[in-house]
Amino acid sequence: SAGVINHEAPASTARSFGHLTDAFDVISSIDHVREIPVLGSARDAERRQEALQLKLEMLRSLTNAISVVEDEARLDFEERVLRMEHSLAPDKIRVNWNLGAVLCRAGKLEQGLPFYERGAELAVHPNDRVVKEKILAAAEMARRQIGGEVP
Repeated sequence: SAGVINHEAPASTARSFGHLTDAFDVISSIDHVREIPVLGSARDAERRQEALQLKLEMLRSLTNAISVVEDEARLDFEERVLRMEHSLAPDKIRVNWNLGAVLCRAGKLEQGLPFYERGAELAVHPNDRVVKEKILAAAEMARRQIGGEVP
């Protein structure tokens, strides 16, 4: 579970985490998005968008792979990945929701709450109703924890 820290992770988990960290470092070093001029031809704008989408897809894949690691370092790593993803796509519901959740699971409730709130604000489409309800419930729980009403 999210609150349990496994200090005795098997060597294979440590190796897996090391590989994930290496992958994050590689993704972090990809600056194709910045290399393509902001002002330029329509093709430059298209290449910039393609590079951004590729980087976001790589970050999503990395986030999915993180779930195999079950320790405190995982939360720190997941936060780093999601913060990078948020810097690239701050108006994505899922990114805000996931970053809020990771911060709250790490005990950073005051930091996580604004991401929940932003995710709920972004959920304006009728198809987002269920997602919005889940985000609002998570935000309310964070508020109650901050207020000391629940542990």
